[in-house]
Amino acid sequence: METQHGAERPRALQQGFVMIETVVAIAILSTAVFAGITAISTSTKISEEVKEDATAEWVASSQVDIVRASAFVSAPGVYPEAAAPVGYAVSNSVAAYPGGDSNIQQVTITVLKSGTSVFSTSLIKVNR
Repeated sequence: METQHGAERPRALQQGFVMIETVVAIAILSTAVFAGITAISTSTKISEEVKEDATAEWVASSQVDIVRASAFVSAPGVYPEAAAPVGYAVSNSVAAYPGGDSNIQQVTITVLKSGTSVFSTSLIKVNR
């Protein structure tokens, strides 16, 4: 009987090890899958942010071109606004440049997305 129990015990023990190995393998695989899903989610979010930043910079660049091509507007005033994609808006404000010369002004351009400022730049315009 001892030999019979001795033969059964290693087989039962081996089945237990196979079960533990399976659970460990599933845990490792689950961790790898979770890490992959997290990486994809993060890259999608970053890609969307980069797209929004690029769109905002493009809208601001279009506004700069319009300001440069427009006739000088006395401060305080505004220049015509560039067309913006749906969800975006652009505004500009004109202020006298510090120093007292009324022929030099600072134009600030702000791009909004859903009412929140996402990009801002300024330029100096001179009345020639």
